[in-house]
Amino acid sequence: MKATMIFLSGWAYPSDEYAALSARLASHVEVRFFDHRSFPRYDDDVCALVAQADEPVWLAGWSMGSIIALQVAHRMPDALAGLILLASTPCFCAQEDFSAGTPVASVRALAKTLKVTPALAMRTFLKMAVKPAKLGKADLERRVTNALQFDKDMLQAGLKYLETTDIRGDVAAITTPTLLIHGEDDTIIPLEAGHWLHRHIPNSIPAFLSDTGHDLPVTHVAATADIMISFKEGLS
Repeated sequence: MKATMIFLSGWAYPSDEYAALSARLASHVEVRFFDHRSFPRYDDDVCALVAQADEPVWLAGWSMGSIIALQVAHRMPDALAGLILLASTPCFCAQEDFSAGTPVASVRALAKTLKVTPALAMRTFLKMAVKPAKLGKADLERRVTNALQFDKDMLQAGLKYLETTDIRGDVAAITTPTLLIHGEDDTIIPLEAGHWLHRHIPNSIPAFLSDTGHDLPVTHVAATADIMISFKEGLS
């Protein structure tokens, strides 16, 4: 019987954006993809989901989903077989003592644009997410439409979560074997955040991808999936 993996999506990414990654992983693990609509209470909802499993599960998360995964790993270490974090950080916004984050002003500006011109906000975000790659016009508009499936209040709540969440104080207590996949050219969560996590999570392995940005589970499916499979099989 294949192991179960729960994959938590990032902000404004519906779970069907990961169809190619799901197909690549399918022969190795049973992956269940969840987006923000499935965990509106963030780590509380994901802890309840993990608790339903009969045996330890693999927990993966990308971007906002990876922060939630870190919180779950801190709260429920015995419930996890392994932790896979893609484009992760313990603190999304830069602080006086943490430079590896997005400026708070940028998050607030995105929230303001989202209120007035939602499609423009999504185009801006998605173009940044895929850098250094570029989206064709049709693919960009398809993704904008998909992102706007989310309720506007939920999108605003997600931005507030990203602005205010800081779990740096919890990270060193995480004991679950952890894989850190990060794009070296990520313009949303800088690579230094991945280095920070590697220094502070005792049982962690880094996998940093060159010529890769924030959107790695969608734009770099093969490389991402192969690293995930190799890590899982190495611990099985």
